[in-house]
Amino acid sequence: MNFSVYIVGNKIERFCTDAINEYKKRLSRYCKIEVTHVKKPDKLSKKLSGKTHIIMISPTGQQISSEEFAHKINHLGITGTSDVAVICMTSVTGGRGKCHIGDVTLPP
Repeated sequence: MNFSVYIVGNKIERFCTDAINEYKKRLSRYCKIEVTHVKKPDKLSKKLSGKTHIIMISPTGQQISSEEFAHKINHLGITGTSDVAVICMTSVTGGRGKCHIGDVTLPP
């Protein structure tokens, strides 16, 4: 699987950067991971293709356990999804339950 992690927002906390680098190191043996910092959300829609499965991570999203997240990732692999974009919002705009990025509306 190919993972693209997009961090959207102006500021990334140091502990987040450290955690991302640690997980990137651990997972690089099993999959391809690319981490990109996007300061302006409207730039993100240009980076996503129609075949990419999108996983949103935001302070207002649904909380799931690590095991549930792993199950979702495993299910994507089993069903043949090879490109996954993980979007980490450092600031969220829009109503609760949806996140607006440029002209794309993403579910939680």
